[in-house]
Amino acid sequence: MIAAAAFAALAQGTTESEIRSLRAKSNAALAARDIAAFSQYFADDYTGTRGNGNAYSSRQALIDSFAT
Repeated sequence: MIAAAAFAALAQGTTESEIRSLRAKSNAALAARDIAAFSQYFADDYTGTRGNGNAYSSRQALIDSFAT
């Protein structure tokens, strides 16, 4: 999930230190189970598959998955 955001950031000329900072912030939000903070790093049309095999076709679907 975050890898896609990192590649997009690179394409926009973002520096490695900025990407590392964003990654650290998203990791901290996830560890704290702060889904509102974590989900801000994903576009509304996010699509992805979590490690457990569940696939999500939107940012909101990803957010909702943490509620269960």
